[in-house]
Parts: sequence; structure tokens; C-alpha cells
Amino acid sequence: AGDLTKAEKIKQANLVFSEASDTVRSAQNATQKERLIKTLALELVRAGNVEKALDTAGSIESEPIRDWSLRNVANELARQGNLEQALNIVNLIKSGLIRDHSLSVIAGELAVAGKMEQALDTVWTIQNPYQKQEALTNIAGELVSKGSKKQATPIFRKALRTANKIHDVDSKAIALNNIAGRLARAGDINQANHVFKRALNTARASIRDSNMKDNVLSSIAIELAKAGNIKQALNVAISIKNRSTKGQALKLISIEFIKTEKIEEALVAARAVADDRMLRIISTELLQAG
Repeated sequence: AGDLTKAEKIKQANLVFSEASDTVRSAQNATQKERLIKTLALELVRAGNVEKALDTAGSIESEPIRDWSLRNVANELARQGNLEQALNIVNLIKSGLIRDHSLSVIAGELAVAGKMEQALDTVWTIQNPYQKQEALTNIAGELVSKGSKKQATPIFRKALRTANKIHDVDSKAIALNNIAGRLARAGDINQANHVFKRALNTARASIRDSNMKDNVLSSIAIELAKAGNIKQALNVAISIKNRSTKGQALKLISIEFIKTEKIEEALVAARAVADDRMLRIISTELLQAG
């Protein structure tokens, strides 16, 4: 049955390649053509034809697009569990930033597979501090989920130290929020609140672009809601300047509150956004909750 499945996948890959090749040939310009080839390479690896996927990605003349295509192939292989093959493909990527992104994904998948030592070895090859902290945070989260909270604690600390090295303030605030959320889910509420505070201070004091600041504050508000920090989640969401971003944040917070049966808090969030549809949804939840 396994051989039949593999044969079917190869047949599917060849069909995808044949149909997509016609589309690529009809592309109007070189950039469009190379983006179509990038998409084709990803579909080929999903269909199980890795060799043809690599040949397709390698045929892209533009180095940045070729690197992104190879990254997509490597990441997809990692998610499929083909971790060694994914690591080999990463070595073909010229751009350090794109390579680091893929290494971060692979390190996370290694952790999911229980290969913690190899996951950490992979992390230490990542140069970009944002990608490195993301990988460390994911590994720590996996350790917690596997019941190894004691092992996760020093890795969370390393993730925080790495986040401190991020120069871009937008990315630093996002990274701190990500770490705080994971700490909260690990049950380390005091540390999580401390890191949430740092994320908020970074966003409010250092991010100059108002739209970016609102987007980051929205993310922080949602993570605070997931962590059960109800009052602060609402306060952060209500402080968002952009009406649309604020509304979306409050809707998502309402949904988080409903999930944890905090219906009254959900009503507060829904009323703040003045969304009739959301109020109807919450009213239904209230009736079901009795």
C-alpha cells in the first residue's frame, strides 16, 4: 500500500508539473514566470516529487526568488518530517536571512519530533536574533508540552537574552510578546507578566509608525487575553488608535473569552467594539451557558 501511495504521489506530481508548465510558458514577463516556478516547486514537493521540485527551484535565475523557493521546499519537507533532507536543502540557500528563517522552522520541527539536542544544535547556526529567539521559544514550548518544564526554563532565558539583541523595535516587541505568551501557557505567570510589560513598553515608547504600533498592540492584547489577563487585555485593545484594528482586536479577545467561558468579559469587549453581530454571537453563548 505504501508503494502504491508513493506511485500515486509521483503521478500527481507529474500531472501538476505538466499543467503548471503550460501556465509558466504563458507568463507575460520574467518576474511573473519565476514566481510561478516558485509556486510550482512547492506544489511538486507537496506531491512527493522532491527531485523535480529541487530542479524546478534551481532553474530560477533571480537569486532572491530562488532562495525563497528553496526555503519553501525545505520548510515543507521539515513539516512532512523529512528533517535531514530539509537541512541539506538549506545549505543551498545563499541569503543568510532566508536561510535563518528556514533553520528556525526546521529547529522547531526537530523539537516536535523529540530531537531536542539536534534542534538546539540547529538553533546555534542561526545568525539572525529574531529567528533565533523564535526557534528557542518554540523549543522551550515543546519541552513544556512534553512535560519537561525544568529543561524549558533555561531555554526561555536564552530566548529572552536573544530578543534583547534585536535592533528593530517592531520585531523586538513582537518577539517579547511571543515569549510572554509561551511563558503564560507554561504556567510561569509572573515571568510572563514581566515580559508582557516589556513588550508593551517597547511598542508604546519605541515604535514610531502608528499602524505598526497598533498592529503590535493588537497582538499583545490577544496574547494577554489568552493568558487570562482580562483587564490588561481590554485596556490595551481599547488604547489602539486605528478603529478597524481596535475592532478586530476586541472581536478576537471576545472569542478568547468565550472559549474560556468568561462570557461577561466577552460582553465588555463586544460592547467596546459596538459590533451587533458579535453581540448576537455572545448572546447565543450566554443562553447556552445558562
